[in-house]
Amino acid sequence: MKNAKTMVNSALVSVLALGLGTISTNAFAAKAGFEKCSGIVKAGMNDCGTSKHGCGGVATTDGDPEEWIYVPEGTCEKIVGGTLKEAAPKQK
Repeated sequence: MKNAKTMVNSALVSVLALGLGTISTNAFAAKAGFEKCSGIVKAGMNDCGTSKHGCGGVATTDGDPEEWIYVPEGTCEKIVGGTLKEAAPKQK
């Protein structure tokens, strides 16, 4: 009986994790009209994770070239030190 209960719990956790993974993918999708701009972020003001961490708002240094924020399309190239990380998605 204990093995059956463990298997059921494992299956439920797997389904839950799959559902949350789908939700989180959509939550981090870029907004139309905005682009990712790196190299201009102040400490603690980044929008999302990098290879150093997985969360927004935890950048440790100003101007880290890996940290990025969303800015209106066409703005990043006008900011000193800004590097376009990902262009804005095309509107449908």
